[in-house]
Amino acid sequence: MKIQHTATYSLFNAARSATASMQAELARLQEEVVTGVHADSGLVLGARSEELTSFKSDMAELKRLTDTNGVVASRLDMSQTVMDKLNAISDDLVNTIGLSLGDEMQRPVIVTESEAAIEEITSLLNTQVGGVHIFGGLNTGNSPIADHVGGAGEAAFNAAFTGHFGFAKTDPAAAAITGAQMTDFLENVLAPQFEGAGWAANYSGATDEVVTARIGPNVTTGASVSANEQGFRQLMLSAVVARELYSAPLSQEARDSAGLFAITKAKSGGAEITGTQARVGLIENRIEGQNKTLTGQIDVLTKLTGNLEGLDQYEITTRITQLLTQIEASYATTSRIQQMSILRYL
Repeated sequence: MKIQHTATYSLFNAARSATASMQAELARLQEEVVTGVHADSGLVLGARSEELTSFKSDMAELKRLTDTNGVVASRLDMSQTVMDKLNAISDDLVNTIGLSLGDEMQRPVIVTESEAAIEEITSLLNTQVGGVHIFGGLNTGNSPIADHVGGAGEAAFNAAFTGHFGFAKTDPAAAAITGAQMTDFLENVLAPQFEGAGWAANYSGATDEVVTARIGPNVTTGASVSANEQGFRQLMLSAVVARELYSAPLSQEARDSAGLFAITKAKSGGAEITGTQARVGLIENRIEGQNKTLTGQIDVLTKLTGNLEGLDQYEITTRITQLLTQIEASYATTSRIQQMSILRYL
């Protein structure tokens, strides 16, 4: 007959090993009850862990798109606000200049208000959102519109006037300019400086091409507005004409011709800006629609992910309670084993 020797040390180590194992399981379960998912999904799911990884990757991409759409929507919303203000400037110019026709006494008022309009148009088109110039086209890092007063725009106007009439706009000879001559200058010499290549040379550092954004997995759209839009050019032209020519010693006939031209450009600029707003509104609607689609897809992926890695909270809580009871009992057993000694029986 073989005699088995059971040492106190062996009993103690066995109990301690069992306790350590239960403590490790307890730590894992406590983590899972907090996170609601398996601590080691790969171990639990096996081959299906690749499916879980794919779901999570797709969900992260969709969430990234919704975040990007939020940024784009914020910039477009600010663009709409700016264009509302530009339209208000258009209305003010039309009304103010209209009241001045035939009234010499209104000249100082027009000069002051048109200069303020130029400054406000410039400031609005240089609007930034999060450090991005939203009217810069692709050139989002720099202010798209240069100052008129003291800048290339004012110099170009003066050069065009002198080149066309043969004297500066401040020369007393300007009083002899007829209404027809003024209209010819405005339509054939000055307007191309704003509505053609002169705009980029004298005022704008924006690009015609605008920023594009991916608003869905396979959907891209223009995501900004360029300061080179015709409506902005025409509005600036209107304000510049009023500022420069109402300060010149013109005849009432020539000044009224300039006023009528400025009114026409302010109206057409406002109409163009309204059209741009409508176009931006369509983009905003597309983004809103895409966000609804993305949210629906994220919800589906969230459910699929939950089905794979989700846990029964009641089952986990029950198991934690059992483990705590077992660990407490194990501690008690280990303590009794530690107290066992042959000396107690001698």
